[in-house]
Amino acid sequence: MKNFDIIIIGGGHNGLIAASYLSKKGKKVLVVEKNERVGGLAEYANSLNCVSPIIKKELNINVANHNQINRIISLEDNQNHTVLEDNNGILSFLKTNAEEEDQQKFLSIINNYKLFSKTLSVFMFQKPPRVKSGKRSDLLQLISMGWKIRKLGKKNMRELLRIIGLNIADDLEDNLNNNNLMGLLSHEAVLGTNLGPRSPGSILTLLYKQAINDNIFNLNKIEVAEYINQLEDCCNKNTVEIIKSSEVKKILTQNNSVTGVQLNNGEVFESKCVMSNSDPKTTYLNLLGAEILDTDFIRRTKNFRNKGNVAKLELALENEININNIDKNMYGKFI
Repeated sequence: MKNFDIIIIGGGHNGLIAASYLSKKGKKVLVVEKNERVGGLAEYANSLNCVSPIIKKELNINVANHNQINRIISLEDNQNHTVLEDNNGILSFLKTNAEEEDQQKFLSIINNYKLFSKTLSVFMFQKPPRVKSGKRSDLLQLISMGWKIRKLGKKNMRELLRIIGLNIADDLEDNLNNNNLMGLLSHEAVLGTNLGPRSPGSILTLLYKQAINDNIFNLNKIEVAEYINQLEDCCNKNTVEIIKSSEVKKILTQNNSVTGVQLNNGEVFESKCVMSNSDPKTTYLNLLGAEILDTDFIRRTKNFRNKGNVAKLELALENEININNIDKNMYGKFI
């Protein structure tokens, strides 16, 4: 019976990343994946964005951005489409029916968002300080965070603190009159989330996307297969053991402590620490079992709210798409 420091249930991209970090710290790690290939739901995507640059650097993941797009096309029913061009992060209008004042305000809003996201990016990969801990390290981190925000200057600091809890719709309606431009930024703010343009905090999601991608319109893409392959190679180089086509039947416990996992084929692996890539309901109620959990915890687990927001649609077209007032050879991100 094999014994490991840590067993990770699920070989999705998050599981592989966790396994690589733990193994680099000297831990003996086992990853159990029920499918024939690792990667999880990432396998269903053609490309990925919002991949942490810190993770790529620390795990030596060298995946190139396969980005041949530098134009954003926002379509409109009345055929007055907006076309933007991105030249190394600098946006310019190629086509729009928006007034000159709206164009300038739109670009100014994006520049402000870029400035704010650059400040927030410093905090993204830090452990949040505990305000009431009384520890000097937490106090120093809080001071550092406050100083970085203060360095924005009085005007920008006040603007960041004003908008950080707002919804994207209110902020855009206060500054713009063109619905196409407002819809363009609102789309990016809520894409992939369970939020609407008027949901509180939808500006914050946009700022974090900008901070990770260094591009507010998510133009930088990487190939999924290449990314997953390099994560798996990283695990192998760090002596992580990966078992595929093996599903965990149960997380084993004894005296209220984890002792390992049992697979569907009856094989048992021992460990005092088990990490689950699955959702809370599956992990606690199915794999661990409700019999060792208290009633209040079971109730909170059953009431855990989660909602999927991503679907993949593939269409087979008989003819080329023809969009009025758009060059048929134009290549870009259509919204």
